[in-house]
Amino acid sequence: MPPDQILPAPDALPAPVREIRNVYACLVHEQPDCILDLVLNLRHNDPVSPIILYNGGKHPDLLAGADVWQRLGAVVHPAPSPMKWGYLHGFALDCMRLALDLFTFDTLTIVDSDQAALKPGYRDRLAQAVEAWPAAGVFGDITGPHSRQTTVQAVQRFWKEYELWKPFLRRFPGGEDACVYSLFWPSTVFTAAAARDLCDLWDAEPALRDAFARTNAWATEEILLPTLVAILGHEVRPSPCGFEYVKFRRNFTLRQLDQALAKPDAFWMHPVPRKMAHPLRAGLRARLNGYGEGAAAVNTTARQTPRAAGRPLLLVSDILRRRHPISGWLTDEETDLLVAGVSRALEQGPGPQAVVEVGCYRGRGTVVLASVVQALSPTARVHAIDPHDGIVGATDGQLQATGPTLATFQRNIAAAGVADVVETIVGKAPTIRWDQPVSFLLVDGLHDQASVAADFNTFKPWLRPGSLVAFHDYAPYYPGVIRFVDEVLRQPGYRPVALRGSLMLIECLGPADPASRQPTP
Repeated sequence: MPPDQILPAPDALPAPVREIRNVYACLVHEQPDCILDLVLNLRHNDPVSPIILYNGGKHPDLLAGADVWQRLGAVVHPAPSPMKWGYLHGFALDCMRLALDLFTFDTLTIVDSDQAALKPGYRDRLAQAVEAWPAAGVFGDITGPHSRQTTVQAVQRFWKEYELWKPFLRRFPGGEDACVYSLFWPSTVFTAAAARDLCDLWDAEPALRDAFARTNAWATEEILLPTLVAILGHEVRPSPCGFEYVKFRRNFTLRQLDQALAKPDAFWMHPVPRKMAHPLRAGLRARLNGYGEGAAAVNTTARQTPRAAGRPLLLVSDILRRRHPISGWLTDEETDLLVAGVSRALEQGPGPQAVVEVGCYRGRGTVVLASVVQALSPTARVHAIDPHDGIVGATDGQLQATGPTLATFQRNIAAAGVADVVETIVGKAPTIRWDQPVSFLLVDGLHDQASVAADFNTFKPWLRPGSLVAFHDYAPYYPGVIRFVDEVLRQPGYRPVALRGSLMLIECLGPADPASRQPTP
């Protein structure tokens, strides 16, 4: 490709085979009302993708009000650093690292504080590009590759520091002049693979960190990051979204806003001035119905109403949104059954309600259980039991070690806003001490028959009439689960309730033998 050529955006892309999981990384630094407006804008157009809010300003309380952000599916970065315009690589790497730690995702989209989403369908558009270019590491308003003879001023400054970057440029097999790219930052997209490789490179290369600290090149995020993505072996590709309404400095009019809303490939507008009353910001908000239910949920009255004034509504859509970014294997239809089962179990009384989860991994199921408890029985507790060694599978089949999970589990529970009803118990179920009735039991630990039996039998004496038990992965790929559950159902004290996906729900019909109710172990 000739130097400095702008890569053309695709005219047509195939329909995506599957949904992608996207994360928005938002750099904010002022105007709290406009930050809330931005989050409402994103949530209105994309109800499920997690949002990372990164405070790049000087005021540590800029993002105060955690309940509001949690309700909108936004995570506040816990350790941001003040950012300097033109040197935003730190923000990008920090958000990549947090996303890799908290979420299972395919893409991470950069969102500027004065950027706005125009319409739904962005993830579908992105999915088409990801499937068309599976080797891509970054999508954006790309120019390049840039040779030393480039006329782009910011890239010229980069080439003047050749000696500083030479050790990395020489790694590109296509030659130094073939890997230097530039892009326009708002709405840039990094794939999860590229994000992971960038973070690994940063951690492994002190010389790279030193070069970034010494550079005088401007727009590090717009030149150095896509260049490093190319050096790491990923393709640099044009965004599937148009950039006609994403510019450096442009005073867009309401007429242009209407044109953008009508244009199929226009999903973003930048800049949208950070003033709530500005005609462009107000006009977009009005054209999108004031951002609908999301805005109503965080009006002043709702924000000032204490939790004690009324329990939160149980909305399955909210639970799905909370659960969506957490890696795990619980599907939507299984979540639906889990919500229904826990809801029924919590109606059983009298006395304290205990919900027990055996095998919680990174918290996908825990968030579902705890969300129901919060809404229906806030005095109840979810007892989440897991050794958190990251070992999954079956001992009579193939075990997989994914690494320790406790820290990630705790962060996910906190980010979902349900930590107040979750008791984290680190250990294996048969080794813990237990001495109270169980209203609902979810068995989702190791999936061989012996492990499932040990987990269930630990709590069997504490089940009461009406207690419900859910077994996950009741499916041919884990025959041990099927054998054990079928064995239980042949006993007179249990009956099947429902099966959704691989989640089997059964009901305990009779009281346990009182003599068996000894504290365990």
